[in-house]
Amino acid sequence: MSETNLDPSQSAKSELQSLLAMVQVLASAERAWERLFTPAECQQLGGDCRASFDAHPNFVFGRTVGQWMEVKQVSQPRAIVELALGLGFTDEPTANWLLRELGEAEIGKEAAKIPDRPVWDKETRQLMFGGQLARRVQNPNKAHNIVAVLDALQEEGWPPRIDDPLPHGADRQRLNATVEMLNNGLELIRFSADGTGEGIAWQVVP
Repeated sequence: MSETNLDPSQSAKSELQSLLAMVQVLASAERAWERLFTPAECQQLGGDCRASFDAHPNFVFGRTVGQWMEVKQVSQPRAIVELALGLGFTDEPTANWLLRELGEAEIGKEAAKIPDRPVWDKETRQLMFGGQLARRVQNPNKAHNIVAVLDALQEEGWPPRIDDPLPHGADRQRLNATVEMLNNGLELIRFSADGTGEGIAWQVVP
């Protein structure tokens, strides 16, 4: 773990305490499990968000922060800052100011503060990539195939390719039509049929 500055400014201490209070609630833990932890990290924590949250009861070093410290092997203050940034409770300039105050390395543009994979939020119907909106599904009730593909990719952790998740077996024509609909209005990434008629792939738009 990184060594931290034991005497940050009072304003930095106050900001850190405010962020700690926001990330240490169960709702934040659940959101972190959905959006920030990888599937492998979730398994490392036992595979159950609530059980892991309850197993880390200490408010300062446990709960969501304890989970992050365990899998990322970072200091407690850095865990707070990284979680707050990833969950949208602070911005990058504020996060880097806090890290400087704490004697921690700043989060650069190349750092993995933003997942290098898309994030599909079924509740908000938003597909995000690199912190930006890539696509919003306006009418999910009429876009069953699109939602099924995005659900499957999110569940599997966004590998470069997945088997066609649509029901009733492989159907090349339906697969191609679904890929076309997925790409309609899409930015930042692109979907494609994998050439076998049995899978869907995605890649970052250059």
